[in-house]
Amino acid sequence: MKELRELRGFERPELASIAGFSAETIARYERGEREPKASDIQALARILNTTAAYLMGETDDPRPRTREESFEIQAPVETDMIVAKRSPIQAAPDEIELVVRRGGHRYATTIPLESATEETVRIAMNYLRSLAERDGPDGV
Repeated sequence: MKELRELRGFERPELASIAGFSAETIARYERGEREPKASDIQALARILNTTAAYLMGETDDPRPRTREESFEIQAPVETDMIVAKRSPIQAAPDEIELVVRRGGHRYATTIPLESATEETVRIAMNYLRSLAERDGPDGV
């Protein structure tokens, strides 16, 4: 779990806060000193954009099995976040919403889920961050 957490760019306290655990609980999971409950594994899998099977060591592939799985990654208001939601009744194609918040201002864009590679997400997030930095803390 530690390697995937770091790969996804989460510090231990940040992941703990998003998941609703203490940083020490995450540390114990990572060291293998404590086994998470099934519901906790599912929550961590959604946050880390992986599968419960990967977190339990049943597969070496961290990628979600299908695009049908819903996941949502949220971060505190003043940080960047990626939000991906899928609704089976949604007429529009699946999308990932990329959001950067700075000084109370929100910069956002969407990317179709089927074309959302790590590279396209990284490029879009860097662009949003550059807009936020250009505008400064007051958004001007």
